[in-house]
Amino acid sequence: MEDISISEPVRRQLRTALLEELDLITSIRESSQVAVPGEPGTYSCDCTVAVRRPLDPETAELKELRVLLRKMETGWLVSSIEGLSTEKEVGEPEP
Repeated sequence: MEDISISEPVRRQLRTALLEELDLITSIRESSQVAVPGEPGTYSCDCTVAVRRPLDPETAELKELRVLLRKMETGWLVSSIEGLSTEKEVGEPEP
C-alpha cells in the first residue's frame, strides 16, 4: 500500500482516544480496503487496534474501527474514523 496520511480532525480524535497514529496506519496496511459505492476514490476498511485506557494508560483494549480513506495523488488520506470513544467517554464527568 502507498503512503498513508491522516487528516487533522482525525489526528485530534486519535489524541483524545490515546491511539498512536503509527498503530492505526499499521492496522490499515494489514486490512483490506473496499470501495465505497457511489463515492469515487473513497474506500473503507475495518481494522483492530489496541487503544490505551484513559485512566490506566499502561494497559490497552482492542477496538474495532471503521476507517474511511480517500485516494490521493500521493497515496491515501484517512478522512474519518468510527469506533473510538468520544471525549465524554474518555474522561469527562457525567452532567
